Amino acid sequence: MHLFTPYTDEWKLEESDIKTVAELFAQDYGTENTNPTKLLLFLYAKGILAAKSSVVRKAEFQEILAAETTEAKKALERLTTIVEKGETTPTRFKMEADSVFDDFVTKHKEWKAEDSFVVFRDRQNLKGKSHALVERLQKHYLVAMDNDKKVPMLNMAEYLKKYMPGDRLYQHIWNNRGGDSLDFLENILKERPDSENIVTLSNKVLADTEMDKLVKSYGPGLVSGFCVAKDFVGTDWQHLGKYKVEKFEGRHAMVLVGYRIVDGKKRYLLQNWWKSKPYVEVDVDYLLSSRATIHFIKEKQLEMGDYPSNLEALVECESGIDASENFIPDDN
Repeated sequence: MHLFTPYTDEWKLEESDIKTVAELFAQDYGTENTNPTKLLLFLYAKGILAAKSSVVRKAEFQEILAAETTEAKKALERLTTIVEKGETTPTRFKMEADSVFDDFVTKHKEWKAEDSFVVFRDRQNLKGKSHALVERLQKHYLVAMDNDKKVPMLNMAEYLKKYMPGDRLYQHIWNNRGGDSLDFLENILKERPDSENIVTLSNKVLADTEMDKLVKSYGPGLVSGFCVAKDFVGTDWQHLGKYKVEKFEGRHAMVLVGYRIVDGKKRYLLQNWWKSKPYVEVDVDYLLSSRATIHFIKEKQLEMGDYPSNLEALVECESGIDASENFIPDDN
């Protein structure tokens, strides 16, 4: 029996995969590592850095597992979450997701007004539904809008462990990069929508489009490629108007879930996944300055994809790390 055989089901490995990675592991370690950690085996099992030389591969794996630098510690935390810990619902945050929004509305009563609309509050089938992180959050909303039964959330840690290819796992673990948000959303839907069923707004098209009608008709919009300005990293709930910065802090993804009208102009509510900033109000000018692209799925989604699910009301992928530290670094 290979070292990897016990994890066949847990990591969704094929027999051919096991043979290949076992040979690679033997090439790197021979008989010198007879009791490897589960984390190390996972890196080999998923083919991470399989195309690199043995020296490079072993060095990179050792750097992460030793966790002697700040970045390596964060990478090890992401790896451990996927392989061992799974998603967590910390006691202090174990609450119904509705209460997070209720707390927001208590502080910002303008979102109780009649001239406001919020998808999960004002669409009957979504009342009381759980919600959490970005692409799976939008997928959850899209399915829940057309169902009366309780709809679970995608279990992200289990999904990454079983279905994410090695090259994207590397980017996630080492560089905290999740890949293209729209591509990920399309992959986890039961039926991948064709291009005709996706409304994409960016640049001038965004300014000229009435997103209030889109969110009412099609449900939440996926906000991707959102460039994070330094002032956005704080706890302010409202960001309005055009702005310019020399360099953005990074890129981020959120979900557009509602709108309200102020002096005849629309402001939009973004659902975030940062504990310190769960909802953000913006206008079109701010979205344009942030270079955001917004996607709406026109086609009704009646079923979740056949992936691991989580019925917890509120979850974190990286416990102990404030999510506002985890947007994608800006390389430009």
